[in-house]
Amino acid sequence: LGSAQQLRLWSESASDTDVSVLISGLDASYAILTETVVLTNGTTGVTTTNSFLRVNNISLTRVPQNVGIIHVGTSDKATTLAYIGTTSNSSAGRSQMTVYTVPAGYTFYLTQSNWYTNQTGSQTALYRSWTQKQGGAVNIVLTFPMQQQYNSVKVVPRPYTEKTDIQWQVASSSGSSKIGGQIEGYLIANT
Repeated sequence: LGSAQQLRLWSESASDTDVSVLISGLDASYAILTETVVLTNGTTGVTTTNSFLRVNNISLTRVPQNVGIIHVGTSDKATTLAYIGTTSNSSAGRSQMTVYTVPAGYTFYLTQSNWYTNQTGSQTALYRSWTQKQGGAVNIVLTFPMQQQYNSVKVVPRPYTEKTDIQWQVASSSGSSKIGGQIEGYLIANT
């Protein structure tokens, strides 16, 4: 988002009522901000009390679990910032995104990045690590073609400074593909 604003939490199912969701993100100053919102009316949604600049994660805090996909985004529902999906018989319980913004006063140290895909033969997937600084400067940290898996364990953790937006992205070279990833690291206060 270009500026901090109140967000809306909503579901794709009208039957999602009394669903409690923890929103973890950052305020206008990039300070850590969390808020628990109880979705009481399914598709209409509920507005947050706080204003968020970034959303790093959303997760359920208790049962009942969601029936439909739970979204958090702009108040007009035009932009989704995070969502909790569903499988054939249950909720994922938390957002599954590989997007993160480093809070003010902290440095994120990436220690490991693991990616898995069902691409085989001549098919490949393209992995890349993308960053954007607060002022707008974009940096592609790494681009790497892969088949089936890519594992990167950092001997020296890679630092990402405060207020940096990070996206770990993977795209299929052709058609659709199942892709999963795991990011690990440490968030350490600069003081």
